Amino acid sequence: PGELMVLTLVTTLGLYTHHYMLLLSGTFGLFLLLARGFPHVLHTLASRRFWAWSATQIVALVLFSFWLWVTADKLGNDAGFSKPAAILWAP
Repeated sequence: PGELMVLTLVTTLGLYTHHYMLLLSGTFGLFLLLARGFPHVLHTLASRRFWAWSATQIVALVLFSFWLWVTADKLGNDAGFSKPAAILWAP
């Protein structure tokens, strides 16, 4: 449980630091899914380790959603160039 809490904390802090953490988390999840090879994907999906990792990522996203809610009024503002809301967090 301690490792999962630290993983959640690191992911949350990473998201607050830079939105590329979302790509890093997704890549790590893909690695966990395919680490044993494509034929073992269904076995990995049934593993407790994969779902524990998924739960930490969901909690981190929920904790980060607070920042999105607080800064929602800034979506239309210019910062160098205007960004449509749909691609605000896209790299």
